[in-house]
Amino acid sequence: MTPETPAVVSGNDRSANGDILSLVAQATAMRAAGRDTEALACIELAIRQEPEAVSLLLGWGIGLLDAEQPAAAAALFQSGLALLPKHSGLHLQLGNAWRQQGEGDKAIACYRRAIWHDGMNVPALYILVVALVDKGRNTEAVAIAKLLYWAGPHHPMALHGVAIAMFACGRFQDASDYLEHATTMAPTATPAWALWGSALQFQSKFVEAEAAFRRALALDPHRRDCLTSLAEVRAYMGFPTEAKALYQQAYDLQSSAGLLYRQAGCIGTFGASDEAVATERATILKRIKQLASQGLRISDPLTEASCVIANLSYQGLNDRPIMEAAGSFLRGACPSLQWTAPHCGRDRIRPTGGRIRIGFASRYLYDHEIGRLVLPWILGLDRCRFDVSIWHWGPEDDVVRSFADRVDHVSRLSGSLSDMQKELAAAELDMLVYPEIGLDVTGYCLAFARLAPVQLAAWGHPVTSGLTTIDYFVSERDMEPADAALHYTEKLILLAGMPAYQVSPDRVQAPTAGHRSDRAAFGFDPDWHLYGCLQSIANYQPGFDLLIAQILRRDPQGRMVIRAQYPSWGQLWTARFGSAYPDVAKRVILLPELSQERYLTLLHTLDVALDPPTYAHGHNTYDALLAGTPVVTLPGPCMRSRRTLAYLRKIGMLDTVAKNGEAYVALATRMATDSVWRQGLRTRLIEALPLLTDPGPISRSFQDMLLQLADTHLG
Repeated sequence: MTPETPAVVSGNDRSANGDILSLVAQATAMRAAGRDTEALACIELAIRQEPEAVSLLLGWGIGLLDAEQPAAAAALFQSGLALLPKHSGLHLQLGNAWRQQGEGDKAIACYRRAIWHDGMNVPALYILVVALVDKGRNTEAVAIAKLLYWAGPHHPMALHGVAIAMFACGRFQDASDYLEHATTMAPTATPAWALWGSALQFQSKFVEAEAAFRRALALDPHRRDCLTSLAEVRAYMGFPTEAKALYQQAYDLQSSAGLLYRQAGCIGTFGASDEAVATERATILKRIKQLASQGLRISDPLTEASCVIANLSYQGLNDRPIMEAAGSFLRGACPSLQWTAPHCGRDRIRPTGGRIRIGFASRYLYDHEIGRLVLPWILGLDRCRFDVSIWHWGPEDDVVRSFADRVDHVSRLSGSLSDMQKELAAAELDMLVYPEIGLDVTGYCLAFARLAPVQLAAWGHPVTSGLTTIDYFVSERDMEPADAALHYTEKLILLAGMPAYQVSPDRVQAPTAGHRSDRAAFGFDPDWHLYGCLQSIANYQPGFDLLIAQILRRDPQGRMVIRAQYPSWGQLWTARFGSAYPDVAKRVILLPELSQERYLTLLHTLDVALDPPTYAHGHNTYDALLAGTPVVTLPGPCMRSRRTLAYLRKIGMLDTVAKNGEAYVALATRMATDSVWRQGLRTRLIEALPLLTDPGPISRSFQDMLLQLADTHLG
């Protein structure tokens, strides 16, 4: 604003300036001439005579906000509030001006005043929810969201605002429900479609998420967030070429080093051949190294980075070189990732008798396979020796809520990466455990920082983090090959004990001799020899296709049962398999994703469970063994393909462990055709249930390991 004194309104003579329209016209002319101070004085005089004239000041200020001049806008709104201190619109817009300047707490105070002066104002309540979520104040956001819903139960903006609060708290299904209603009422509300896509994506409902993102992009083709999210979905669904094109579209709208990184690491779920997989991996490594040499910068890794290279793990090869390269690139592109908590920069001596402060940070500490894996470790810690805290950012369910009475502290992390780093740092942890670094971007980015003197990763994601800030990788001795240390950048720690999951009663169903009676429910002939692999079809690499084909060729009565979590996965895999092995392709039975009950029932009906030789999902193998279904396995070169070996070794059933592909086929066909041997194996599995379901040994081994680390690092 210019400093001149507005002579035109210097006196109190209303006869000259009393006409409101004249004042408005003068103000407009002065603004056009760049005489902002005089224009403001005209508007203030007009407001004194007629409060409705505040609309001129509001319009001016909103224009400044649109022009990204929030400081000037704030000054205007404050001038208006000096005259009309109870005007809710001015408080609301002043909040927007503060928020645009990064002053979230000041903005929230303004929004609250706007609501105080105008009751249940839907726009004010909505923006207050958004501002609270931005600051990580999610509990307050949910409380305001309840008021918002009460104020506008049929208002699309109100429904969208409630969904924002639900999403921030990890209540993704609730968010989806509200957004479904919001988009029905306002089908052109692009932000609602975009958030709905994200809520569906977090629930692994990728087909529905894709539809929501495409609808948002049809309404606004320039939504970079929707383009990148859609790219992630399409890559995961098995279409890397299309995903790379979507990343390029987003990059063309606004260049970003993060998008180049995502594009470089984009890999399909289904490789055409072992040779194609090797070529793709070499290309990814080369491209990431090229990016690292270009001096690129990433300002917000939570939104710009990604964990797309997590799909590499399905290929069953040593991912250390690629993970190291990815970590090196991101450290260089975003130095703020390497933040160090203040307490980690000074010597720490544990007080005599003091408890070790240990935290577990994960998105997956709910009723998820990773949550079921680490829950026994957490609950098995001696609370006289350990102060245990949970730091999570995933869905809320009964498992998450139950932690409140079972550990010392539970916190839901939200906000910016810096906010989360500082919240963790404030706890001054001695040890921090990340059960699955690399599966989600938040945990991956947090792991770059030094937030505790001792930081550990575990086999929730069975691949090295590739990060210099992670000191140890926790694994189990029977799962690892002899050269395992070469696969990790961390120092490898090998626990001893059954890698047991927390098991609910519905997953432990003792098998019966009449298990074949369930086959009619699936339309299976009772005389078929049923082979099955009910693990994720993403685990099926080309080498496994060959083993399946050889089994079916050797056993004319054999049928192979698989399930496709997503239709595109089933289509891509059956196309690859049918092209390579057309003579047996018709004896593969492809089922859609199953309910928990049908999944467990199907496990009982199988004669043989086949373990992919590159990546074995531990929890699927575990379910098969608990169902009494024998599993044939061929341990590979990396831990992720050797988890079944560990289970079988613990219960003394190495009869079904193959040394090579030929032995794998022979064991599988013998198991399917020799009912006496198969029933003997089932009986032994029933007898082994107490061993399989006892997490005590592994939990005690985990605690002993932590105590040893404390003695080494904490004194």
